[in-house]
Amino acid sequence: MHHSFCDRPGQVVSVLGAVAAVSLSFAVTLLASDGDARADEFVRARGRQLVVDDAPFRFVGANLAVMHNPDNRAAAESLIAEAARDGVRVGRVWALGEGPADAPSWLRENFLFRAGSDGWIEGAARQLDRVIAAAGKAGVRLIVTLSNNWSDYGGVPQYLRWAGRWSETVYGAADAFYSDPRARSAFRVHVERLLRRTNTVTGLRYRDDPTIMAWELMNESQVATAAGAAARRAWIVEMARLIHDLDPNHLVTPGVSNYRLERERREWLAICRLPEVDVCDGHIYPEDMLANREAPAIDAMIDDFVQLGQFVAGKPFVLGEFGVHGDATGTWRGQSRAAWIARVFDRLRYDGAAGGLVWIYQPTAGGPTAAAAATGHDIGVRDPRAGAIRQAMRDAAAFVLAGGQGEPPNPLLGRDKGDAPLLPLRAELEGAHPVVPIASLVYAGDAPALRASWDPPTYERASWEASGVYAGGAVEHAWGTETGYYEYGYEIPAGPAPAARRSARALVLRARVSSEFPGALSPPDGASRFEASLDGLPIAAGAAVRDDGLGRWVTLRSSSPALLRAAASPGHHRLRLTVPPGPRAHGLCVYGRPGDKPIPRVSATTGPISLTLALAGAGRAPRR
Repeated sequence: MHHSFCDRPGQVVSVLGAVAAVSLSFAVTLLASDGDARADEFVRARGRQLVVDDAPFRFVGANLAVMHNPDNRAAAESLIAEAARDGVRVGRVWALGEGPADAPSWLRENFLFRAGSDGWIEGAARQLDRVIAAAGKAGVRLIVTLSNNWSDYGGVPQYLRWAGRWSETVYGAADAFYSDPRARSAFRVHVERLLRRTNTVTGLRYRDDPTIMAWELMNESQVATAAGAAARRAWIVEMARLIHDLDPNHLVTPGVSNYRLERERREWLAICRLPEVDVCDGHIYPEDMLANREAPAIDAMIDDFVQLGQFVAGKPFVLGEFGVHGDATGTWRGQSRAAWIARVFDRLRYDGAAGGLVWIYQPTAGGPTAAAAATGHDIGVRDPRAGAIRQAMRDAAAFVLAGGQGEPPNPLLGRDKGDAPLLPLRAELEGAHPVVPIASLVYAGDAPALRASWDPPTYERASWEASGVYAGGAVEHAWGTETGYYEYGYEIPAGPAPAARRSARALVLRARVSSEFPGALSPPDGASRFEASLDGLPIAAGAAVRDDGLGRWVTLRSSSPALLRAAASPGHHRLRLTVPPGPRAHGLCVYGRPGDKPIPRVSATTGPISLTLALAGAGRAPRR
């Protein structure tokens, strides 16, 4: 999950439903807090299962806010104990934090492991000592994340600043982290210091402590270019080998946590297949990733992860983060956060996954108001509003603990099923809130016209590998990746149509558009070619500028007699904006009204998509 320095750190399947009969097992081990650990106390990967002392190990887990922020650090032991009471048997924590050499004292004392590449901060390591000791005492295993893709707490951008390679104006600049020798060396030193460390609380070397289940190389690793993807694979191999050499007792998971495009899915699988990778991991936030899909898509996405990880790559699969924040009432699509969390754990169990970790346990809810707390991902252990979620966690854990052994029952999964997508990434979707306007007669001076207009999110149909609506920037926009289309409908009533068909002389389409390259930058060749058509007849082709979150107005015209006759005919019509395959197939954003962070000079020029059919000889506008 990407969060900030300011510390925010269908039908639902019932937990009591038929899935409860799935045979699972969970190995409960009293984790050592001092002395030498036995080899059979560690979590191991055996084929597609995790095991402890030869017994299958499956779990209900949670991300734990215990490493950053003074309040979270102070409450770490009690938070871990509360999570354990909810049945949490695996927690995920972040052993990371990189800042400039001149970082202020509050940042050093509460957030960072390093201030400057050589400025090691012992207090952060001692906090990790305390967290590991508290987790061992509570019987909670830990996945320890070693770096962050995002700039929160420093991350990849800070490593590249240390290396003199960071640029905020170059597309794909973060990819250099995986190939730059100075950035790689700085990360290696962090890994080596941790893996050679002896816990000041327990007296155990980290490598010898079974409380640690796995080392995760990075939180939500991403790359922008093909060269970056190749460099990342080599980096994963190098760093996983380093960890295995220093620490033969613990698992390694890569932290390449999701995919939304077919090429990203292929890359995720290729990384899972690396011999140096022990566990495949993924993250799911359905409100963002599946916003325009039906509710069962969340089950299909989990199925796809598990099929690729466990049955194609042959490794255990762990859902490292998932969560639903909901609306002001804490619900999404009519179901509570607790119900969605229960549904995810049900599906993981049904699929035979190793486990999942909800985002995120905190001492208190993350917002200062009830509304802010209700719409966050936080599970505040001191917040009574989290009661239903915590009960769902306990119910899910109870089923895991009560389960026997056996094969996953989901008939969609298996070694014979191959790697065909269980959630097709490209899908033709109906719009969530389609609007079909009736073309109305308008006048520009004495010139009459028929016009229809749309707010971009009100499309009737769309087809992309990934798509959605984003309102969090300067201009709200519907977005679609790579190749695909948006389709908008309008109606022509029967009355004026014959006159309009005889007098139609031009069709004009006006839309504010850009390509779709998510993030602050798009590549130099990131403009997108798109085509506009009406009822299957071409209007014209246009160019969408590089994605900048603002877009530019494009006007397309046609005087084709066949097109004009079709556009003015009575009935239902379909305007389609298409990005066809080709070298400039970089998706499409269609912009409308101002977003949540409006820019006055931009907001003054925003507006809907409009299709105008200019007419001749239809008379003047009526006088008032």
